[in-house]
Amino acid sequence: PESVTLPALTRLDLSRNHLNGTIPSEIGLLSYLRELRLFANNLNGTIPSELGLLSNLRELDIFTNHLSGKIPTELGKLTNIVTALNLTSNVLTGTVPIELGMMTNIQKLDISNNRLVDSMLHLGNSTSFTQLDLSHNELISFLFSQGWTNLEV
Repeated sequence: PESVTLPALTRLDLSRNHLNGTIPSEIGLLSYLRELRLFANNLNGTIPSELGLLSNLRELDIFTNHLSGKIPTELGKLTNIVTALNLTSNVLTGTVPIELGMMTNIQKLDISNNRLVDSMLHLGNSTSFTQLDLSHNELISFLFSQGWTNLEV
């Protein structure tokens, strides 16, 4: 098939469809993308590290799929994420990478309902951080910061 380039695309919402297959690594070429919503599909495979190239991204919702493997450390490069990073209800394994702590403006981080075993996550003194959900994993440790003054429990 012929490829299509959409260099000025700022919002891509393909949620609640019946998409199968993997998230293409070429999605990292959409440099103006601010919102990416691929939730509630049948996507599988790993989360492409190329998502870390989306420097303008403010919201990433890829929950309720069948994504597996580790959370890419490159997601920590998404320092403009303000609204949410939602990876819940997949089959993600391994450790929550410390690099996610580089997203200091994030309000909501939801990585619940996966198979994560350890959390190296440290979000420091972010005052915008309001929601963290790590429930329904297999965590054996978690670092908590007293600087999370706005966190809803």
